[in-house]
Amino acid sequence: MLCPILASPASSARHVGYNERLQYLHQSAHQKNQPMWTETDNSLRRSFRFADFTTAFAFLTEVAAEAERLDHHPWFSNEYNVVEFRLSTHDAGNTVTKRDRQLAAAIDAVAARHAALNEQ
Repeated sequence: MLCPILASPASSARHVGYNERLQYLHQSAHQKNQPMWTETDNSLRRSFRFADFTTAFAFLTEVAAEAERLDHHPWFSNEYNVVEFRLSTHDAGNTVTKRDRQLAAAIDAVAARHAALNEQ
């Protein structure tokens, strides 16, 4: 399914705001009955499950590139086909900031490209 905000040819001709992208990802995940990021202990948390280890690792590799691009690096854990994230901003006293929400949106987009299954 093409995202009308992120992937349509028309969207490349206009500026798409962060809130618009995040709202689409939120709606899309709910349509698939997938839980979203939760804010717990001053961090955003989410886990993703993939078909196998190779897909999970390819997902992590692409997330690493996004993290570098955003200059914001997540805590993560990977066990076989499950990847878990905790996002917080150390420079802001280990609290959740706009940078964490931007990285969460980027991670969600990468997960969609790698066909993440429902979370555990």
